[in-house]
Amino acid sequence: MPGEPLWRAYHWKGLRRSNTMGAGDRLPFCCGTNRSAGADPSKAETEAAAAMQPDSGGQGGESKMMTFSKVAAYSRLAAATLALVWTAFTLEASPAKAETTLTVVDGIDVKDWDPAVAYGHESYVLNNIYDPLTRYNTKEGKLEPALATSWSVSDDGLAWTFKLRPNVKFHSGAPVTAGAIKTMLDRNIKMNQGAQYLWGGATVTAPDDATLIVKTKDPLPIDLVSSASYAAMIYSPAAAAAGNE
Repeated sequence: MPGEPLWRAYHWKGLRRSNTMGAGDRLPFCCGTNRSAGADPSKAETEAAAAMQPDSGGQGGESKMMTFSKVAAYSRLAAATLALVWTAFTLEASPAKAETTLTVVDGIDVKDWDPAVAYGHESYVLNNIYDPLTRYNTKEGKLEPALATSWSVSDDGLAWTFKLRPNVKFHSGAPVTAGAIKTMLDRNIKMNQGAQYLWGGATVTAPDDATLIVKTKDPLPIDLVSSASYAAMIYSPAAAAAGNE
């Protein structure tokens, strides 16, 4: 209605009935006629209507008619183009990582990477890197084979014999032998840090590549010690020589 404010004269439902605006139509509030406070409504409508009048100087008197369908089509095309450009940029800027990379996020830093020293939160990470001789099944409440396939203890409880799993290799590719495990355990027991006291100052021998013997001064449950979260992680002689380097 004449004299009615632009924001009241047009409703979004009414605009959906037609895709175009004629020269005599009022320009809706949403299309750029946002008048400032105190402006004359009738003057704004007059200027908007004048802007929509046919151009008498143009060929054939073409109208400066705004077509909402064309504007919408251009908007969709622009959006699709930007989406393609962004996708290409993302793929270019984010190369795929190697499948051998494992990222672990934790709330506490690993202080000691050396299994001979680690005696804290480190076991959470180290037990996913190294294997023990035996493994305790908490659900079944019993020991299970790990690097050792079988084990036995002498009648006096002072000598434990472990038979090793064949064809096992360290991360370096070196074979896991009784001699290699002896080198590792000798280092752990000599350093006597972390939880190495669990071995009770044991003496370790390796009669052959598949047999490991652990002797203690007093009867100890070495089968359980060898499954512990600490002091039982088997690492290579090369890692033992490198230490914390």
